[in-house]
Amino acid sequence: MIGWRHCSTAFAAAALLGLGAQGLAAEGSVSAQSPLSRQQAWQEAMSKLPTGAVVTSSRCNDVEIGYSNTRYYCVLTFTQPVPERPQDDVTGEGAATQR
Repeated sequence: MIGWRHCSTAFAAAALLGLGAQGLAAEGSVSAQSPLSRQQAWQEAMSKLPTGAVVTSSRCNDVEIGYSNTRYYCVLTFTQPVPERPQDDVTGEGAATQR
């Protein structure tokens, strides 16, 4: 429920500032793990990012799985600009030139 509140607050702030849908960004996260190193887990997560994504936060954890074995986990949170939708041709001239 907390995430929903943050989401609605962000949309309300964008509406108050007069931002259109083109100004918003999509959010997401990717994760990866490695038995070798934290750096390897980080690089694996970075390779999963979509094109144009900007990392906004990261979190890496070392988990002891027994017998002196460690597993490394990284989660990257990112934003990505929402692609603009093409505007409809309201003049009707586009239809005439395609004939």
